[in-house]
Amino acid sequence: MSSTTITGEFQPIVALVGAAIIRIEACRWGFENETAMATLSDGRDVIVQRIRRIALADHKIELLRTLPPRLAAVGIATPTLIAADPPLLMRAYLPGTPANAMVGDATTAPLLAAEMGSLLERLRRVDTNDTPLDTTWATSASLVVAAAAWLTACRDLLPDRVIAAIHTAIAGLPELFAGRTAAFAHGDFCPVNGLTLDNRLVALIDLEYARIADPLFDPAWWSWVVRYHHPGRWQQIWPDFCRAAAITADTMTNQRIATIQCLYLLERTDLARRYEPEAAGFWADRLITTADW
Repeated sequence: MSSTTITGEFQPIVALVGAAIIRIEACRWGFENETAMATLSDGRDVIVQRIRRIALADHKIELLRTLPPRLAAVGIATPTLIAADPPLLMRAYLPGTPANAMVGDATTAPLLAAEMGSLLERLRRVDTNDTPLDTTWATSASLVVAAAAWLTACRDLLPDRVIAAIHTAIAGLPELFAGRTAAFAHGDFCPVNGLTLDNRLVALIDLEYARIADPLFDPAWWSWVVRYHHPGRWQQIWPDFCRAAAITADTMTNQRIATIQCLYLLERTDLARRYEPEAAGFWADRLITTADW
């Protein structure tokens, strides 16, 4: 896509702030939405985005309005919303390099694991009162109902062995998560959604999957992303992450993490089925691979 096309794509949202685009470049990240970095005529650097899943645009924008001050209150920087005209939005640019750049290096990868693991305690302290956060994962009872519906909707995409394994996982939720207290979860907590400067984590981005969930939700997703994309590196740095996050990787914890990973992939498969059908098989394949781990 040419810069002229990109500029035209986002000009309506830029017009709301009374400026013009003087430079724009498509971002290499943000594959679920059309995302670009722009410099405005008033000197500001901003991120502009077109939300592909239109039905979810209002919820995403409400999270961007509500959550940044609450994360800031616990010392976590995240981009603030400047303007919104669904499905377009504009948010402040935060300097930094996507943290996944550190994963490829054997020296910096453990540093990143420790940085992100140590951040979890602050994330769990984010105030969730009077927020539009999804509560599906807040209790095992609500998750049992939701996961059963996701599985029914997605069963044609999955082999029998995976369907059976997920049935077993759903049945075991009440016992496996008994007595646990839910808290704020970023929802897509992984290296690509962190920003770093000088090998230090300085911000988190992309809050559209934020929710209230078990405290292991974010660690489970971080583990899955790194293991799926960098299996060798995951073996190296997962212990560093667990030490920084004060996670004891015992049998029960590992079972909880594995269950969260499979059921979250099931949720993402169902989201794709409903809002982006061409991507449903992509997510189902990830779920099948993970269920076989």
